Amino acid sequence: MKRVKIFSLKKIDKSIIKLIKENGLKFVNRNPDLIISIGGDGSFFISERKFPRIPKLLVRNSNICFHCNNRDFSKVIKDIAKNKYKVKKLIKLKTDKDNLIAVNDVVIRNKDQREALRFDVFINNKPKFRNIIGDGVIISTPFGSHGYFHSITNKNFNRGIGIALNNTTMRFKPLIVNENSKIKIKINRSNAIVTADNDSKFLKLKPNQTITISKHKDHTHIIK
Repeated sequence: MKRVKIFSLKKIDKSIIKLIKENGLKFVNRNPDLIISIGGDGSFFISERKFPRIPKLLVRNSNICFHCNNRDFSKVIKDIAKNKYKVKKLIKLKTDKDNLIAVNDVVIRNKDQREALRFDVFINNKPKFRNIIGDGVIISTPFGSHGYFHSITNKNFNRGIGIALNNTTMRFKPLIVNENSKIKIKINRSNAIVTADNDSKFLKLKPNQTITISKHKDHTHIIK
């Protein structure tokens, strides 16, 4: 019997629990086989941080949920009970400092919005952009390319890791690199803040400090 946990930032509708039990699934709070994340992207990111490596069904209860399952919920639950579903693997990103982990993106931005950052971008230790002046840089997964990355570049991508320079003095096309690449950012001037998804934890960088972003060894798993 599959063990199912519901993750939601709002009160859970009892009818959902009833539907789970009626289809021969076990409703649990600990050690689930899969998680139903109800909400939007934000709820999904939190559930992934709390329960990594466990497959998740994304159910829309928000305006922002690009990858939410749009099929009839009762039919999806019946298919899960019959093992008639597919799991899609998504890459995640990690930082070499403070172990920030992102499903969507890692963002390096100016701590003081009155001051532009000056920074360098290296791909696999080779310089790609030198002494860029702007608000920062977004390092995105394909999943995240529909979010902040898209708002800056008006582009999406399906493979690799995306790099978008934010509000720079010179225009640069977004860069898509191999998913096994290591992207190093060196701060040259001003202080920076590094964030991952909607995690409240963040990292501060001072001039001459660096941070490296790369693919995490684990994947995110979503039920399609």
